[in-house]
This record gives sequence, C-alpha cells and structure tokens, in this order.
Amino acid sequence: MADLARRKVGVSRFGAISHFEAVLVLQRAGVKDVTIIQTGGIPESMAALSSGAVAAAMVTPPQSVLLREKGFRELVGVAQLRAMNIPFVGNGVAARRGYAKKNPEIVKSFIKGAFEGIKRIFEDKEFSMKTLAKYTKITDPKLLEESYRLAIDVFEKDGRIPPESQPALVEQLVALKLIDPDAAKKTPATAYYDNRYVDELEKEGFFKGLWQH
Repeated sequence: MADLARRKVGVSRFGAISHFEAVLVLQRAGVKDVTIIQTGGIPESMAALSSGAVAAAMVTPPQSVLLREKGFRELVGVAQLRAMNIPFVGNGVAARRGYAKKNPEIVKSFIKGAFEGIKRIFEDKEFSMKTLAKYTKITDPKLLEESYRLAIDVFEKDGRIPPESQPALVEQLVALKLIDPDAAKKTPATAYYDNRYVDELEKEGFFKGLWQH
C-alpha cells in the first residue's frame, strides 16, 4: 500500500462506492499524496490498470479474478477491509421517508423478500451460480465461483445500518461538494438512515425464524 504514495488510483466515478472505499482504505493505511482518478466504470478501471494508466484500482469480481490471473496482486480484499475495521455500507435500499412512513407494511414486506433472497444465496449455491450466470452473462465456472464467494463474504444477515458508518460517509460527501457543509453540520447522522423497520421485524421474530430454518 505504501508504494501507492504519489501515484494514481482508479475508481469508477467520483462519489461512487469505489471512490469512498478507496479514500477510507488509503486513510486507514496512512498513504498520502495519492491522485484518485475516475475511469468511468469497473471494466474501465480494469483496463486502466492493465495498461499502466493507474498504479492500482478498485475492482470487484469478475474483473478482480481476471486481473489476478494476469499476474496482478490484490492489495485489499474483504478480509483486509474487515481487519482495518472500516465501518462502511457498500449497498443498501433507499425509499422516500414520506412513502415509507405512509406504507410501513410495504417497506417491511420488501425487506422480508430481500432477506429471503439473501438466505437462498447462503443456502443454495447451485441456484445462486445459475442466477449469476444469467444476469452477468459469465460462463467461466472460476469467475462465477469467485463472484459467489464474494457475495457470501460481504452479505450481512443483519439488515441494520451501522450508525458508526455514517459520519465518515458524510465527511466524504462534504469534501466532494456533494452536500452543503453547513447543512451537514446541522443534520444529525441519524437523518441518513432509518432502522425502525428492521427493528420491528426483529421484534416480530422474522429474522430469528428466517435464519433458524
């Protein structure tokens, strides 16, 4: 990681998940003076790394697998991210607060469906691999296996947004001028997420029943 100082690191786009993760990883590793450039997408990041346009890039399977097969080394994977103890939410589900408040049962039904799907990913590898192949158009068994492994590593069984993940995200959004700094100071971190629907499902016994069967 230290070798990345004063070099270029590729991310898909400024303000994207890959950008936020890159900044957090570099900060945690104490690497400074890195120039982050946007490539346009994950495949484009792979191309930039392959051509030498960047020294490192944020990529996910299947691109990461292809790069390893070409001799590139993975500096930070899921295990390293967890070891760095970086509180971060890679993906989530968003809804307008007003809609959710008026339609709580629809929101909860959606959450149920999403986690029933996640459960099947954990428990039905064959079906999951077929689904990955269908929607990604990937046919290489090794690439499908790696993509499935990543899903198992990153999917959470708890649907709550970790409160500690929000301040760092807000800080980056301000730095990128995606939100107003004065408004950010006045807005509590709790305004960016709402765990009440997951909490209600927990009290109703949904998650306990889901993972016990």
